[in-house]
Amino acid sequence: MGQAIGFNWFMSQNCNTHTYGTYAGTPLVNGASQTGASLITDGWTSGAATLNRGDVFTMTGVNKVNPQSRANTGRLQQFVVTSTVSDAAGAMTIAISPSITTSGSAQTVNASPADNAALTVLGATGTVSPQGLLFHKDAFTLATADLPLPGGVDMAARVSDKQLGISIRMVRQYDINSDQFPCRLDVLYGWATLRSELACRQQS
Repeated sequence: MGQAIGFNWFMSQNCNTHTYGTYAGTPLVNGASQTGASLITDGWTSGAATLNRGDVFTMTGVNKVNPQSRANTGRLQQFVVTSTVSDAAGAMTIAISPSITTSGSAQTVNASPADNAALTVLGATGTVSPQGLLFHKDAFTLATADLPLPGGVDMAARVSDKQLGISIRMVRQYDINSDQFPCRLDVLYGWATLRSELACRQQS
C-alpha cells in the first residue's frame, strides 16, 4: 500500500477486529503497592463492568521504563487485559500484561500504583475497532527445518533459501492403484516473538 511515517503498509483480510468491554464509573486501584500479573480495582458502576481480553488501560503515576536502561520514560505504561473479566458489584481483579515489576532485569514500570490511582481505559465502551500491527523486522522470527529426503520413491527434492530461512521438501511417488503420481510439499516451521517491545497494536 506504500510507505508513510517510516513504515511499509500492507493490507490483510485476516486482521481481527476488537470489541471493547462495556464499563462505566470511576475505576480506581484498590490497594497500594500491587505488583505482578493481576490488579485489584474498584469504582466501576455496579452491574455494568466488563473488560474484554485485549482491552488496554493506563494508571495514573505508573510510567513505562526504557527496556534497556530502566529509566523512567515519562509516559504511562499501557496494560493489556489478558482474560475477560466482569463483576456486578463494581470491583474487578484484572489479569494484565505486562506484569507490574518495579525493579530488576524484568522491570516494566517506574513504580507500583498508589491506592485509588485512576484507571483510564482506551477506546469507547462497547465499540468495535479494526486492529493493525506495527512492528520492526526483528520483533518476530520464523524458522524452518530441513526435512529428510526419503529413499525408494519416484522423486524427492528439497529447496532451501538461506536468506529467507525457508526450507521446503517435495516428494513424489507412483500409485499403482490409481495410475497417478501423487506429490506432496512439506514445511516444518515454528515462529516466536523475540522482542515484543519492537511491536505494537494499532487501533482506531
